[in-house]
Amino acid sequence: MYTLLKTLVANNIHLSVDNGNLKVKFDGKKLPQNLLSQIKENKEALITYLSQEDAVANLRIEKAEENVSYPLSSAQKRLWILHQVDPGAVAY
Repeated sequence: MYTLLKTLVANNIHLSVDNGNLKVKFDGKKLPQNLLSQIKENKEALITYLSQEDAVANLRIEKAEENVSYPLSSAQKRLWILHQVDPGAVAY
């Protein structure tokens, strides 16, 4: 499934599920026949996979408990160090 989706994206073909129906978006004039046949052969599996991905994508991130401080990512630590070295720099 992953390989098929990767191939479709590489060919600028985007799939989505709307009310249980598979929607295909393509900027070109006509879908390549081999890719169209692969989409048709795997239609149900694609709908199931994309529906599950939508469910995961729609999960909410829970609000963190209020603390005095929070752990920093490595990128945030680097920016903090750069600010300590040159507080007036606007490059970052």
